[in-house]
Amino acid sequence: MAVLQAMVLSSTFCIALNDVPDEGTVALQALRVLQGQLGHRDYFIQTPLSGDYWVAAWFSVFGSSLESLRLYFITEMALLVACLQWTSAQLLRRGWSELPALAFLCNAPFCWYIASPRWDACLWIMLALSQVNSGRRWWLTGAGVGLAALTQHPAGAAACAGIGLAMLLQPKPTWQEIRLFAGGVLLFWFPYVLFLASQGLVSNFLYDTIFFNLTNYVSPVPYDWRAFGDNFRASWGLFAHGEFWPGLLTLGYACTDVSTYGCWFLTILLGLALALRERRVLPLAITLTLLFLTLLEIMRPNRYHFNFHLPLVLMVMAYIGSRCGRLGVGAAVVFLAAHALVLLGHRTSNASHNQPVSLPNGTLYLRSPGRAEALRRIAEVNASIPAREKMFVFPDDPSVQWLLGRGPTTREVAAAVCFYTFTQFQAIRQSLDEEKVENLLFIPLAFSPDSYPAVTARQFQEQQEWLVEYFTTNYTLTTSVVGVSFYRRKVLP
Repeated sequence: MAVLQAMVLSSTFCIALNDVPDEGTVALQALRVLQGQLGHRDYFIQTPLSGDYWVAAWFSVFGSSLESLRLYFITEMALLVACLQWTSAQLLRRGWSELPALAFLCNAPFCWYIASPRWDACLWIMLALSQVNSGRRWWLTGAGVGLAALTQHPAGAAACAGIGLAMLLQPKPTWQEIRLFAGGVLLFWFPYVLFLASQGLVSNFLYDTIFFNLTNYVSPVPYDWRAFGDNFRASWGLFAHGEFWPGLLTLGYACTDVSTYGCWFLTILLGLALALRERRVLPLAITLTLLFLTLLEIMRPNRYHFNFHLPLVLMVMAYIGSRCGRLGVGAAVVFLAAHALVLLGHRTSNASHNQPVSLPNGTLYLRSPGRAEALRRIAEVNASIPAREKMFVFPDDPSVQWLLGRGPTTREVAAAVCFYTFTQFQAIRQSLDEEKVENLLFIPLAFSPDSYPAVTARQFQEQQEWLVEYFTTNYTLTTSVVGVSFYRRKVLP
C-alpha cells in the first residue's frame, strides 16, 4: 500500500494546482502571516486562522513556491490515506479494509484544491475517528475534532455533533468518556477564544466566519443530478464513433460518479441503518459525522464541496458492502475496476497538460494552449513592472497574483463579484490608496449559473464593469492583452 501510495501521489506533482483561481487564497494569506499580520484584524478571512498558519509554517521551511505547495498537497494526501487505512482497519475485516484507501488513491490526483482548510479539516477528522476505538483516549478524539474546527469550523462542528451523538447512542455511554471528549475539543478552542478576546477580535471573528458566510456566501442551489449521466452519454458517443479506449475511460468516470456521488444520500441512509442496528460506536461516529457534514453542504451542494468528504463516503460504502455477501464482493470488484480506469484517466489527463508556463513562483502546466499563451503574455507584462511595486489582481484571481510573485495588497484577498458587500469593495479601494498600490490587473470572470444562482449573466457582467470603474478612478489603462487589462496609478508615490 505504501509503494502504491507513493507512486500515485507522485503522479500528481506536475498538475497539482491546476490553474484554479481560489488556489492562491491560502498562499497569499500565509504570506501575510509571515509578514506578521493577523487574520480578522489585518485581513479578511472566512475561516479560523489555523489553516493559514499551517501553510505559513510550510513556506517558512520550504519556501513560497508552486513546487513547495505541490509538495504540501502530496504530504497531506499521504497522511490522509494513511489515516483512512488506519480507521478502515478498525471498521472492517481484512480484504474490505483496503478498499476505501485504494479507491481514494485513484481519485487523489484531482483532489483540488491543494491548499485548502477543507482538506486540513478532513485530515483532523480522520485522525479523530481513528481514536474512537481507543478506550480511554477519547480526549485525543476530541482534540482532533477541536483542530478540525480551528481549521474549518463547520466541518469541526459536524464532526463534534456526529461523534458526540454516536457516544450517546452506544450501548453503555459513560460521563467520563463524554467529559474526556469535551475536554479534548476545548483543549485548543478555549485558548483560541482567549487569544481572540485579548486582541479584541471576537466580534470580527464572528462576522468574518459565521455572519458573512450565512448572509453572503451560502446560497441554496438545486443539485443537478442529471450531471451524473453526462459521462455515460459521452462514453456511448465515443464507443459509437469507434473510440474504444477514450470511451472505456469515460465509462470508468461514469461508474464512479454514480456509485459514489450519485448514491451519496442512499449510502448515508443504509450505513446509518446498519450502524444503529449494530450499535458499534465507530460505524455510528463515521456515518453520523458524514450525515452532518452533508447537511451543511446542502447550502452549496456540488461535487467540489462533496469531494472533501469522500474518505468518509468510501468507508461507509465498504461497510455496507461487507455486509452484503457475494453481491457486495461483486460490487466491490466493479467499483475498484472503475476507479482503476479513473486513475488511468488521470494519468492520461496528466500527460495532456503539456503546455508549461514559467512564472516567478513556479511552472504551471496547462492543457489549453490559449490559456497558456494568455498567461505567458501576462507574465511578460508583469516582468516589465519593477519587483518592488505592488499589484492587485481583481475581481477574483488570487492564484495569478501569487504566481506572478506579487504579495498581498488589500485587506480582502479579492473582490468577489456578487459575494462581497459594498462595504468590502470600499475597504479594498481604501486599501489601494493607503498602501499606494501602483498596479492593477483586471482578469474578467466567466459567468457560471451554478456558482452564482441568485444573479443573471447580465447582472454579473454589470457588476464586473462597475468594479473596473470603481477601482480604477486613480489609475490609467496602460496595456490590454488577451482580454485582460493592466492599470497604473496616475500619481506614483
